[in-house]
Amino acid sequence: MHSPFDFFDRFLVLTEESRALVDPTIDLVSAAKGEMLIKVGQPSEYMYIIKKGVARGFAWEDGLDKTFTLWAENYAFGDITNYITNFPPIKSYELLEDSELYRINISRFRELFSVNIELATLGRILIEKHIVNQVLSRRLYVNKDSRERFELFLSEKPGLIHRVKFKDIASFLDMSPETFTRIHTRWVKNNYLP
Repeated sequence: MHSPFDFFDRFLVLTEESRALVDPTIDLVSAAKGEMLIKVGQPSEYMYIIKKGVARGFAWEDGLDKTFTLWAENYAFGDITNYITNFPPIKSYELLEDSELYRINISRFRELFSVNIELATLGRILIEKHIVNQVLSRRLYVNKDSRERFELFLSEKPGLIHRVKFKDIASFLDMSPETFTRIHTRWVKNNYLP
């Protein structure tokens, strides 16, 4: 991905006029592995598009650190509650690798909706796609046993098995780290792991 517009173009190809308006709301930033870009309860001014790196969204659930989402290059993330309502985020977002990100100032981006219908449409499409992807992603894993969830993860998120800690993948797949390790070991022994 050479620019954030490569990401936007997947949903709506913007005119030069719209690109010129939105461009000042975006910065390219570098951030270190382990950095918490968004924290539960602390309002965030930004959403992010990953140029290079991996991130996860998580929250504490029943006293456990539960991973809800994992993203890599060419995906966007931010707290949807914060984006839509300006309420404090309900999840935290952490980088799992040193990363390069396109950081988008939410309030400046949203201000453009009242002056440019194309950007208002893009904003609506981004939210709709985010919500649909979250719902579909969770549904994909429902009613599947641990091995099936593991194999689905390999096909849905290729390469992340080599870039994300097993405990975070296990949490995302709603299984214990021990179960994940057992399935992974069996899989490596019996299959080629891409």
